[in-house]
Amino acid sequence: MVIHDQWIEIPIDPAARFSTKAGQRSVGAVNPVKRRSLTRGCDSRVDTRKKTGGVAGSVGMSHAFSKPHDGYTLCGLSESNVTAGVQGGWDKKFDVWDTFIVGGSPDVISVTPDTPYKTLKDLIEAAKKNPNSIKAAASGAGSIHHLNLLAVEKGAGADFNFIPYKGSAPSQNAAMTGEVSVVVTSLAEQQQLLRGGKLRALGMLIPDAFEVEGLGAIPSSFDAYPGLSEYLPISQAIGFAVPADAPDKAKAVLVARLQQGHGHGQGQNVGQRELLPAFGENRG
Repeated sequence: MVIHDQWIEIPIDPAARFSTKAGQRSVGAVNPVKRRSLTRGCDSRVDTRKKTGGVAGSVGMSHAFSKPHDGYTLCGLSESNVTAGVQGGWDKKFDVWDTFIVGGSPDVISVTPDTPYKTLKDLIEAAKKNPNSIKAAASGAGSIHHLNLLAVEKGAGADFNFIPYKGSAPSQNAAMTGEVSVVVTSLAEQQQLLRGGKLRALGMLIPDAFEVEGLGAIPSSFDAYPGLSEYLPISQAIGFAVPADAPDKAKAVLVARLQQGHGHGQGQNVGQRELLPAFGENRG
C-alpha cells in the first residue's frame, strides 16, 4: 500500500493484501468498502489477493498470518472463521488476530421454488410432521448460517436433515438444483437469486420484516414463531483483521481511516445490493 507520508510514518509494504474466504460474497463485497475507506483523501493503493480454500477460510488466514506483522497485510474474514481451529484447518486460537468489523447481513430462510412450501408455517409444520425428511443447507457445520438453522429448529420445534456444503454459494446452488429443499444464508448472498426467481424467501431470521428493492417486504420469521426470539437473531460479522501483535500505531490508523472514510456507526448500502451496515471499529 503506497501511503501519503501524512497518513503514517512507518516503513511500508508496497501492497496490502486482503485474503478472503472461499465462497463468501459478503466478504468480497466488503473489500471495496475497505479500499475506499483506507485510500480516500490520500495517495494510496490497496491490492486484493484472493486466497480461497481450506477449512473455514484457513488458507486465507494462514497466508495473511505468514506475512510481516506490520499492519499492512489485512485478512478479510467473517465470524465463521472462528471455527477453523476446531475443524482442523487452523492451529492457533482466534485471539492471534485483532478484528475490525465492517458490517453484516441478516440471514433468510428460503426454499427451492418448486417445493410446496409457500410460507414459513408450511415448511415448519411439514418438518414437524416428518422429522429429518426435509433436506436443508446452511454452508458448513458450525458456520453462522448453520447456527441460524439450528436456532430455527430449536425455536420452532422442527427437525431438518442438515446437509453441509463448503460455503454459502454451494449451499444455494444445491437449493436451486433441488439437492436440498431449504437454504439458510445471508440476504446479501441470496437476493439476486431471489430476484431472479431461483429461490423463494419464506422469512428473515431477525425480529423485523426486511424491505428489499424489487422483492418487497420479506416477513420476519418471528411473526409465525415467536419462540425464535429465544435463540435469534444471531448476528453476522464481516470485516478484516491484522495480527494482534501488529504495531498499535498501525491499528490506530486503520480505525481512523475507516471512521473517516464512511462514518462511525452509520448504516449504508454497499452498491445498493449488499445491505451491510458499515462502521470502522476495532474489536481486538
